[in-house]
Amino acid sequence: MSELQQYTPVAVASGEEELNRRLAELQQLPMSLVLEVEIADFTVGTLMALQPGAVLATAAQQNEDLMLQVNGQPVGPVKFDVTGDRLAVRLTGIA
Repeated sequence: MSELQQYTPVAVASGEEELNRRLAELQQLPMSLVLEVEIADFTVGTLMALQPGAVLATAAQQNEDLMLQVNGQPVGPVKFDVTGDRLAVRLTGIA
């Protein structure tokens, strides 16, 4: 028996309807997005001295786009925004 005959074949999606059903299922998978913002002149000493209410200056300029990433892959540039009483990011393009 060859190597290929030892494995049970995997069912392949048949037809456009099955493909659409599977794509719809994938769209429901939860993900975490991470937006990294570089903090200027941050050291171990700065970390150890942090207290509630501390304000840290970022290396980003006020109107600079930051790159939103999923699993280290770029999604697109974003800018900070405010919606109601929450800080948000506005997607300004697609990577």
